Amino acid sequence: MNSSVGSLRQASMTTPRDLSSRNADLIGSWKLLTFMAEVQATGAKQPIFGPTPKGRLVILESGQMMTVVTAGGQTAPATDAERVKSPGIVAYSGSYEISGDQFTTHVDVSSNDAWVGTSQSRTFKFAGSRLHLSTAWGPSPFDPSTVLRGVSEWERET
Repeated sequence: MNSSVGSLRQASMTTPRDLSSRNADLIGSWKLLTFMAEVQATGAKQPIFGPTPKGRLVILESGQMMTVVTAGGQTAPATDAERVKSPGIVAYSGSYEISGDQFTTHVDVSSNDAWVGTSQSRTFKFAGSRLHLSTAWGPSPFDPSTVLRGVSEWERET
């Protein structure tokens, strides 16, 4: 990498070397425990990827991250009709920055092409060895009259 690019990145984002120990605690590999959609009006929570989702979140000290989430306990679809009904996958990567309790990824690769070039922000908090992430409130992609957010819980692996 040329030095001007490295200097620009260091100046434009906060890397864990510059962070408090609380924020540096994000560095490592995390295993997904739960992934829910929470409805703002009622507080009701629905599992987005079923009761046993699978996922991994890797946050590197270098300022890069990647994550992948899919439904757990599923069998490989055998037909096109089964493939269409499959809950799919969410995966993305990019550089990140941290400001207060906000973890923001500048997406460079994603399973959802609409995310490439966007910034995805999550509020984070720790509970022991667990990490809680939540998106901002927004309209449901299935029913725009319903406001919800994604809430996930992760357990530290390394």
